[in-house]
Amino acid sequence: MPKRVLILGGGTGGLIAAKTLAHSLKAEGAEAEITLITNNPWHEFQPLFFDVALSTAKPEETRAPISSLERLGVRVLVEEVKTIDLANRVVNTDRGR
Repeated sequence: MPKRVLILGGGTGGLIAAKTLAHSLKAEGAEAEITLITNNPWHEFQPLFFDVALSTAKPEETRAPISSLERLGVRVLVEEVKTIDLANRVVNTDRGR
């Protein structure tokens, strides 16, 4: 049975963790189920917000769909985390478990 990894949050840290883990596991030939839960389907690249303010970039140029991680084998759930039960290893979201 493959190991399961759950990453909470689709910010920069969550994306880097998911991508790095997916690439490392593939390189090692290891199996794991990687799931990322985020409440926003887009990753907003904040350093470009200044360019939007200056009208040198469009708002849509500052974001990328988090679903692009799926091509790396990462399961992406756009849900809001409600509770985390560490003892039982359960995360509840607005759509259930």
